[in-house]
Amino acid sequence: MGKYKIAYIDDEKGELLDFQEFMGSDFDTIALLPKADIHEMVEDLFQLNTRAVIVDHLLSVYKKKGKPNIPYDGVDLVEEILSKKALFPCFILTQKETEAIESSKDVNFVYSKRIITTHDEKEKTIFKEKIRTQIEHYLKRIEDGEKELKKLLNKSKSKKLNAKEEERLLELDHFIEQSTNKKSSLPKRLKESTGLKKLDELIKNTSEIISELKKGK
Repeated sequence: MGKYKIAYIDDEKGELLDFQEFMGSDFDTIALLPKADIHEMVEDLFQLNTRAVIVDHLLSVYKKKGKPNIPYDGVDLVEEILSKKALFPCFILTQKETEAIESSKDVNFVYSKRIITTHDEKEKTIFKEKIRTQIEHYLKRIEDGEKELKKLLNKSKSKKLNAKEEERLLELDHFIEQSTNKKSSLPKRLKESTGLKKLDELIKNTSEIISELKKGK
């Protein structure tokens, strides 16, 4: 198994280097300075096929000469990522834990930035394992959903699905779309109103989603 590709975003180049050194060879770590436009930043992350994103909480505490002003923080970036890819593994590093926790919708995203410089090897290992575990759980959930969806689609070709199976098929399709590109998903209520009349189109779209999931690692 190859190393998972992850990204770390920070507005300080020294912090980027420190994080890469901290992660060592355990992950394929890409260090990125934040872009002024949050949408461009998220698009770059997805284009890189990263499996997790770790971001500094305060990306632009003070506007520095020669540097673009960053109008968003780490919490904003994580929320934007999750609005496009539900359940995507994200972590926020901060020196001000209380402030980050108060502004985040999920406290489980927030970790102390001192983890980068700690001499406690056990603490370092635990943090890295949390990243790895989150990635593997995310990929496994999508993989399991994909398998169940394909099984139901194949069954529907030879016999009519019952109401429970049809509902499950729609739920799985909705979940996979949300996990890959949430904002382009067809609303679930619309799929329910049209039923399975366009099953061939659904099969085609599912194949395209599966192909996208298998790109990169």
